[in-house]
Amino acid sequence: MIQHPILTFNNGYQWLSESGISFKGFFFDQSGDYYHGRKAIQRFKTITGTFQLKEFLQTIHGSFSVLVKTCDGLLVAVDQMSMFPIFYTCVNNRWLVSDSASTLADKTGQHQLNQPAVPEFRAAGFVLGRETLINNIFRVKPGELICFPAIDEDAGNRNPTTITWSYFLPETVSGKSQAQLGNELVSTIDRVAERMAKSANGQTLVVPLSGGYDSRLIACMLKKAGVDNVICFTYGKPNPESIISRQVAEKLGYQWIFADYTKLDTAGYLNEPLFQAYSDYAGNLTSMPYLQEYFGVKYLKDNKLIPENSIFLPGHSGDYLGGSYVEISARTPCEHKDLPWHITEIYYPFLNLKKKDKQQVYNRLKSWFESYTPPGYIVQPGYCPFIEDWDIKEKLAKFVFNSATVFPYFGYEVRFPLWDALLQNFFRALPFSLRSNKVLYDKTLEETYFKPMEVFFGKHELPSQKIAEKTGVNRAQQKMGEMARKWVKIITPFPILERRIQKNDWICYSRFTRKMSEQMKQQGHKTPKRFNRYNALICEWYIYTITKTA
Repeated sequence: MIQHPILTFNNGYQWLSESGISFKGFFFDQSGDYYHGRKAIQRFKTITGTFQLKEFLQTIHGSFSVLVKTCDGLLVAVDQMSMFPIFYTCVNNRWLVSDSASTLADKTGQHQLNQPAVPEFRAAGFVLGRETLINNIFRVKPGELICFPAIDEDAGNRNPTTITWSYFLPETVSGKSQAQLGNELVSTIDRVAERMAKSANGQTLVVPLSGGYDSRLIACMLKKAGVDNVICFTYGKPNPESIISRQVAEKLGYQWIFADYTKLDTAGYLNEPLFQAYSDYAGNLTSMPYLQEYFGVKYLKDNKLIPENSIFLPGHSGDYLGGSYVEISARTPCEHKDLPWHITEIYYPFLNLKKKDKQQVYNRLKSWFESYTPPGYIVQPGYCPFIEDWDIKEKLAKFVFNSATVFPYFGYEVRFPLWDALLQNFFRALPFSLRSNKVLYDKTLEETYFKPMEVFFGKHELPSQKIAEKTGVNRAQQKMGEMARKWVKIITPFPILERRIQKNDWICYSRFTRKMSEQMKQQGHKTPKRFNRYNALICEWYIYTITKTA
């Protein structure tokens, strides 16, 4: 039996319910038309069954969650990034569904920590699969559709039916020349910009502008599309990124706002109800609550520097589609059975896991792939597409894109132009040789957008943009370098390692996480003795808050 869904989060996007349908978010259809609110609900009114919903979901793209009541039961689906996650549990033969994992835990009294999931969370900031940090509280996986059966209590409980409706696997590989593909990429980017501008309907667009390529591309594509009501926003302490971002905004004629984190008063932020509510909203018992943009967006809102109906356009995750990670992760001869070890070594970097914890992560990844049944795909020699699909369903959805929950938390809309279906489909069919080290992506951005708009800075670009292809570093050298850096972190005395981490701490994480560490130590909670990233302290603090309130 299904109880009425508990839908509590209405930040930025509100839940709307009508005719047995509840919807939150937005989507574009195959024609590029934009749907939200009641207009979106209308598109789901003809859905009568699971497979009909699956087929419809495969024709739309956006950030949304939807619940549809049918004669078979309750259908629940989330987009491929699960921007508005849905959770469920079963108590006394009743299915409980909610957008708040902690609400389910409180209502059912289920607060026991999911110990097997703790090592992976500490080392990567997210929980695998449909599990959460609390036993028996589950999550609808990104790109998944679940049918909760409508049955009588006396009939006994039936497990829900689950269907994965979204995969990032190549169905074909383009045979066009590099020049043709470059032109096609420009055309695709321009189409994305046009429909993004149209859907905004005059609302102010805020670009979180770093010194990197992705956010710079968004600013350039908006300028090329003739969009004027754009504000560029940068945060942290003055650094090489902020210098470049300011130069980009000024050259494009857009307003530039800088939130200087060294001047913000954040002394007691951990005890503020606003931050505590954000931690619950962004963490949702599954993901690390990002600190990076929280203070910056709060600064904008507190000082009324942007309109209340602004739309944020972060650069997630253009570089990933372009191919920034495939040489290190997906370019591998690993067979399916060897992938868990490969992923364990690459995707869990926040701290050096103990042997038994690393084995635990491996075992859970092994279970993940044992239940993984993808559809047909095209093989490219030396390249494993499963890793990218896993990455998108796990790390990107639950960690990278989850960082953008800060925007709706403060009441703003958020969209991801570089994750548009048009760009996904383009890069999914791009030959690996042109995705490797972002060969086509970077060349197109530099030659078509940055240089003509005079926002390319050559030798003054950030080191991360000087890709291996340009510097002559081959794949073997790149992987050897990664391995060498990993062992250097292991054997380097921690005080020296910490100073290296602090040197590039442009977003003041050492300052914010120090408060977390102090709070945990005061309560007798152990903190990591050494770590490779400040994220390890945030993850440990989040676990501490869960166990403290249990």
